[in-house]
Amino acid sequence: MKTEEVRYRETQHFHGLFYLFFAIPLVLFVFTFCSIELRLIALPPGTEPIPYAWLLLAILIPTYVTIFFMVNKMVIEVNDRSLVIQFGMTSLMRKEIPLSQVVSAEVVAYSPLWNFGGWGIRLGTFNGESTGCYTMRGKEGVLLTLSEKTKVFVLKVSRILIGSGRAAELAEAVSPPLGTCAAHNEKGEV
Repeated sequence: MKTEEVRYRETQHFHGLFYLFFAIPLVLFVFTFCSIELRLIALPPGTEPIPYAWLLLAILIPTYVTIFFMVNKMVIEVNDRSLVIQFGMTSLMRKEIPLSQVVSAEVVAYSPLWNFGGWGIRLGTFNGESTGCYTMRGKEGVLLTLSEKTKVFVLKVSRILIGSGRAAELAEAVSPPLGTCAAHNEKGEV
């Protein structure tokens, strides 16, 4: 089987403050849990402790850590056939867009918070049109216009914005060659 040549690859991680905001609730939860447990040990004989506290801790911490590893990075890769966007260390949140569907790729400035309500995989409005967004950090990205609508969460959109630290390189890697367009046939007719 022939392996695809990677033309572009970028890995992004959340800003360092994200990790701090992620760790603080976990530390506070464990601290609170331990202080409750210490009080329960000192309860007078015959008093009932909270029976499921350890079970709750055993469920919440692995869940919290699993979610963290599912969203801690975004990998953008362009090969000869497609653009692949993957969130986290697993391929559960993975989007593949055939390059044959890319009509145009434009470098744009945007605000993840203002235009899409935050970071991650989002739906929002950009320049008055419904747009899907894959963003991890920064304020620059590539706006793709597609020949066919693609699903982002539950809605189908024909425009996708991909946040990138190297937006010009990404736009060049996914842009259709000059003189070609997915909406045109071989004779150049629409």
